[in-house]
Amino acid sequence: MDFQLKRFFNKISLKNISISIKLNVIISVIMIVSLSGSILHSFNVVTDILLEEVEEATLQVTRQTSLNMQMLLEELDQLAMDLSRDDQIAEMVSNMDNAQDELEKADTTVGLR
Repeated sequence: MDFQLKRFFNKISLKNISISIKLNVIISVIMIVSLSGSILHSFNVVTDILLEEVEEATLQVTRQTSLNMQMLLEELDQLAMDLSRDDQIAEMVSNMDNAQDELEKADTTVGLR
C-alpha cells in the first residue's frame, strides 16, 4: 500500500509543473474550501432560524387551539346548565325514564323536540 501511495504521488508530482499552475491550483483549492465552509455555515444558520420560526408558529397554533377548545367547552357547560335548570325539560326527561313501553317513550321524545 505504501509503495502504491508513493507511486501515485510521484505521478502527480508538482515538480514538473510550472509555478503559475501550482499557484492557480493552490488558490483554487483555498477558494473551494473557503466557499464550502461559508455555504455550510450559512446553511446551518438558516436551518436554525427556520426551526425557531416553525417552533414558535406551532406553539401559537397550539395556544389558539387550546383557547378555542376552552371557549367551546365553556359554552357547552353553560348550555348543559341551562338545560338542567329548565323544569319543563326535566319533567319530560323524567316522564321518558318512567315510561313503560316504547309508545310512551316516543310520545315523550316528540315532546322534547
